[in-house]
Amino acid sequence: MPSDRRLLFIEAFSRNSDKSTRRRRGSARCYGPPCEIKGCPGKTVGNKPYCLDHVHLMPYAAKIQDRENRRAKEVKRKCGPPLNGYVAQDLLGAIQINQSSIPALARDLRVPHRVIETLVKKMEKKGIVKTRQSKRSVYVIRLI
Repeated sequence: MPSDRRLLFIEAFSRNSDKSTRRRRGSARCYGPPCEIKGCPGKTVGNKPYCLDHVHLMPYAAKIQDRENRRAKEVKRKCGPPLNGYVAQDLLGAIQINQSSIPALARDLRVPHRVIETLVKKMEKKGIVKTRQSKRSVYVIRLI
């Protein structure tokens, strides 16, 4: 293909149209009944009681938000998160999926490195996990 044809082809597909590609309220995809919040003009999706702006009011969403708030409090504790807490559950789940280094676990769980290190030491004393030292890092292996 000559270079001028190739440029025309690329130019034709790279043009931005004036129309926005973002879905707007009232579009064909928002076809459900109105939101249960009084005065809200939004429509629901997937037979949910609330529109996308008020989905945080659903019991399931409130439960998830409550869990995240408790997890954040555990991370801020001076003595570290408890062994039966949410951070420990998330840590054991992450280790079960893949044997990882402590820095990788801290990054994946969005928790400071020192918190994960403290928790891993507690778990190692209890016999829940085992650590292995490599040249570059400390790896965590789940025993139970």
